[in-house]
Amino acid sequence: MKNIIIAISVIIACAGLFWIGTADSSDQTIYQAQKKLEELGYDPGKPDGIRGKKTVIAIKLFQEDSGLPATGRLDAQTKIMLSAQRVPSQFSLNEAVRLKDIVLVKALIDGGTDVNARDKLGETPLHDAVVRGYGDIASLLIEKGADVNAPDVRGLTPVHAAAWRGYRDLITLLFANGADINARDKDGVTPLHTAALATRKETVTLLIEKGADVNAKNKNNLTPLHAAALAGDRETAALLIDRGADVNVRSKDGLTPLQLASKKNHGEVVELLQKHRPQEQ
Repeated sequence: MKNIIIAISVIIACAGLFWIGTADSSDQTIYQAQKKLEELGYDPGKPDGIRGKKTVIAIKLFQEDSGLPATGRLDAQTKIMLSAQRVPSQFSLNEAVRLKDIVLVKALIDGGTDVNARDKLGETPLHDAVVRGYGDIASLLIEKGADVNAPDVRGLTPVHAAAWRGYRDLITLLFANGADINARDKDGVTPLHTAALATRKETVTLLIEKGADVNAKNKNNLTPLHAAALAGDRETAALLIDRGADVNVRSKDGLTPLQLASKKNHGEVVELLQKHRPQEQ
């Protein structure tokens, strides 16, 4: 948690909101909060950097109106929420997701923050929720209109992220809400490629059940079976073959899955592929 708060402080500082990263007891922090509360129509008393009775009441009222616990303290949630009121920037919603604070996430969205806005990597809040395995927040974001097929700058969608980490419940959630199970990134990589490379056999099974193409080729003509061979995952390779994967397919470099497994010294995968009599080996 300490590292998360430090990261938030750095991000906010880069956005010019230095006051959020400081301690509750800081005169400057309280002064900035008082000024913001005043702008929003609350009465914190004269902005003087002192957390007096009027300031505490104003903070509590703001917290109540924002759906936050009315503690009267300038905790991380309140500071982020105040920031969002001043600058409705996407980092606020992303950071609320990373804090795993569903109350704050809902409050930000209800306050007008774009649920599909992207950060500098092209990632949406849904990407952030899926990467961290936060199913409840992912469900909320989808309910609020999150695009389940939104690609980041590399073309990776939330399904790619769930496949890499083996989050099968999230894959099911995304698929049920219209996610493309065969989505491709800029290199032509599908979620099935991703799961196979990550040695996620059960995830591979689920993706195939949802309609994933077992012979999908990326821009280098590599298939999920190539990925399993590269990873040395015999069980996943066997599963893919059982579901119709082509053992004779060649990459742009002319390599079959067997040749790739052999180059990587993955003996068990080599033995498996040899049993399926690939042609011209």
